[in-house]
This record gives sequence, C-alpha cells and structure tokens, in this order.
Amino acid sequence: MLLKLILLYLLRVARCDEYLKGRICAIGPDTFGLLAKYKTALANSPSNETSTIKVADYLQSKDTISQIEVDILTKYKEVQSIIYSTSAFYYNYRHAADVFAFASVLRADGLHSRHNTLVFVTEPCLCHPTNGYPGRIYINKGIDIERYNGEIANDKDNVFTEHMYTAYRSIGLKLDHLRFILTQRFPIKYPRSSRIATKYRVELDSVGEQVDLPSQLIFLAGHGGDGYFQFQTKDTISTRDLELYMSEFYIKNPNVHSLIIIDTCQASTMMEGLNREHPLAWVASSPRSQSSFSYNANSQLTVSTIGKFTYYLVDFLKHVINGIKKRNDRASISRMSMWQLQRHLLRHCSEEKPVFHLNPSIIRNEELLAKSITSKKSQGEENDTEKDASSKHLYLGRFAFNYRIAYLNDYRWPLSIEAKGLQDTDLKYKPYQLLGIENNKILEIERKRLIAKMKECGYLKEPKRELKPWVTVVAILLFILSFGIVILQNKGTARY
Repeated sequence: MLLKLILLYLLRVARCDEYLKGRICAIGPDTFGLLAKYKTALANSPSNETSTIKVADYLQSKDTISQIEVDILTKYKEVQSIIYSTSAFYYNYRHAADVFAFASVLRADGLHSRHNTLVFVTEPCLCHPTNGYPGRIYINKGIDIERYNGEIANDKDNVFTEHMYTAYRSIGLKLDHLRFILTQRFPIKYPRSSRIATKYRVELDSVGEQVDLPSQLIFLAGHGGDGYFQFQTKDTISTRDLELYMSEFYIKNPNVHSLIIIDTCQASTMMEGLNREHPLAWVASSPRSQSSFSYNANSQLTVSTIGKFTYYLVDFLKHVINGIKKRNDRASISRMSMWQLQRHLLRHCSEEKPVFHLNPSIIRNEELLAKSITSKKSQGEENDTEKDASSKHLYLGRFAFNYRIAYLNDYRWPLSIEAKGLQDTDLKYKPYQLLGIENNKILEIERKRLIAKMKECGYLKEPKRELKPWVTVVAILLFILSFGIVILQNKGTARY
C-alpha cells in the first residue's frame, strides 16, 4: 500500500503544471470582450521571463491590466432587483403574471439569483379556487393541456418556475415593506431571507471607490392613477412617498445606477417627483390621463393573463438576451439599449404611449449629452434631445445580466506610483543614495525586489515541471516491485 501511494505521488508531481491567475473574474456573458482582453493581458505580461524583466514594460502592463479591471467592474455588475405587484383578487391575475413573467426571464436568462431578488405579490393566483389550472401561471391566450398534465419543467408556457422564491405574498405583504427595502432600514428581528444581500466591495489597486457597486432594478405592476399607486384596494403609495424612499436610498448609495419600470394607469405621474440629479432611469407604460391595457384574454382562465406593456417588454428582453447568450450575436448586443427598447414598445404599444426618461448622470458620456442639450433653443427640442441622446448610450445589460464578481489572488503592485513613466536609467531613490549604492546597481536591485514580490503574491508564473529521467526509472521499478509482491502473496495464499 505504501509503495502504491509513493507511485501515485510521483506521478502527480510529474504532471503538475502551474498557471497564471488573475485578480478578478466576472461570471456572465462577455458582451464587451473584456474578459478575453484581461486573459490576454495577463498571459502577455513581462513576468513570464523572469530574467529579462524591464521596469518600464512592467509599469505599462500594470496600467493595461488595471484599466481592464476598471472596465470590468464598471460594465459587468451585480444586480439587485425588486419586483412588486400590489393588486389583490383573482380578476387581477394579469398583475401577478406581470411579476412572474418579468422575474422568470431575469432568473432564467439574466442569471438573477434569489439572494439578489425580492418578489412582492399580493395575490399569487396560483392556488386560488377560481383558477382552473392551479400551480402555474400562463400569459398566452390558450393553455396546452398536455404540457399542463406533464412535468412543470417541460411546460414552456408557464412563467412560474418551481424554484422561484416569493419573499412577500398575500396578507404577509404590508405597505411598509417597500419602504424597508428601498431605504434599507429594517425593524428589529426582520428576517434576513426577506432582505437583499448586501455586497461588500474588495479594495483593488487603481480602482476608484464604489466602481463595483451593484445596479438596482425596480419593477412595479398594479392599479394606479394621477400621482398614486394603489395597494390592496385600500391603501396607496403616492408620488411623494416614492420620492422620499429614493432620496434616502441615494443619500446612502449615491453612485448606484437604478432603472425603474412601472406598468399602471398614468404611470409617468409616479416618477414626476424623482430627483433629476440621481443616476437613474425610468420607463412608464402610460403618461398622464392615459390608461394601461390588459392583453391576451384567456377563455380557459376567464381573465386577461398579462398587461400589454409587460408582455412586449418581456418579449424584447427574452429574444435579445437569448441572441446574446446562445448565438453570441453582435447585432443582439447592439439592440440591448434603451433606444431599441423604446422603439420596440412604441411600435407594439402605441396606444398606451410609453414614456422614457433618463437622467444625464446615469450615462458615462455626460459631455456629449450636455453639448447636445445646450445646442437646442426651445424647451420642447431640449426634452427630445435629452431622451434620444441618452437612450442610445444607456446599455440595458447592466440591469438585465446579473454578473457574479469573483476576486482571486488579490496581489499588490510593488512599485510606487511615482515611478510611472520613468525609464530604467531614471530610477533613483533616496534610500539607495543614502546607502551609497551606485546608480548602475539600482536597476538590478529593483528587478530582484520586483521578482521576489511577484512570487510572494502568486502573480509570477512558475516554470513548468518536467518529467525527469530518474522519476521515470523510479516509477517503473516501484511498479515492478509492487507487482512482484502481489504475485508472491497470491502464491503463498494458494499453498495454504
């Protein structure tokens, strides 16, 4: 037994191969190609040749890798989603379907997890006595009986998945729950399962504060009117309430980007009080004095199954996300913008007149937006310019895709920032001068310090371990010896 263990250990040592690790990794679709660039930059770093490292090349590689890391943390974000329906009773089946349809596309295609998603449903309608097809939610005009009688995983028309977690439902949903979540102020003994997981950032070199904070996605569906959102037919959430909740949220999280989508009658009136300085965008299904419409009347369920605005919103997200994930379609990536969503909804929901608004601070190219706005003279042209310019530059993937950010091998760059841009011959430090070390020896000392530091931090690629001749000979001898011992033991057993 001991000989076998030794043999296996020698074979494992001979096959061992070291690899170069990175610092961070974003798990999700690489729509911008940043992860491929990051891998190439790490593989082509000057650390592969330990004997010929140049400080100038090392500094250039450091800047390249750090810039890619900033881009990854800026564009590939985790998403905290709040999905809210406030309507009770079975005849509001469509509002529960709005929530579950939107949540299912985020979970299945956008990689949203239950730890980053909270679902509020006043009446789930799943097990309501009037529902002739309990346990599932349908959004189409008809129901396939064969699929309903089969496994729930094979029922493609169903939008309520068996693993979907609903934190708030029925009488357990209170008016204050939305305030608790948005303001992040919870009462004593509030369950952790009903909170959104808080992300704690990890410090990285050359990365600004709060760059890697998550995005926030809020979806509201229900009945509403001019400046209010109805809650369980008896209470209301006013425009002023939502303004206070979001103001407190941005006092605590000033750099978090938010997207609010609301499907209700006169939906845009709920957003009129929001501060235009905050980095947020919102989409409303209808303007003032305009109703939102139901869609897909189902005779088997005896109700309309979904809101028309939400139906085409989910349809847009599903087709574009599948095009990005399955076919890696560059055209689908370009369609993942607020401008394309606006065109899609205005084409299919023209009677509802959806409203789109983006604050200038949510897009990165703020100078372009400010320049385009000031070029117009009239107030009406200014609003149109703001809407068009910002819509083209807002990428919806930061809200649709929930990236898992993994921090690996958080090494520190050993050289000081003052050495940036200097040549090898220009490296002169006061400590060396005080010790009387000559200038021509400073560079060699710095190289040795650099290599030692990189090895300690795990950044430096170690040379591959080759199979030595003596290892092969020893392995063969041990194999023959162990085989002979087994044969002798079998012969001894046969005699007795």
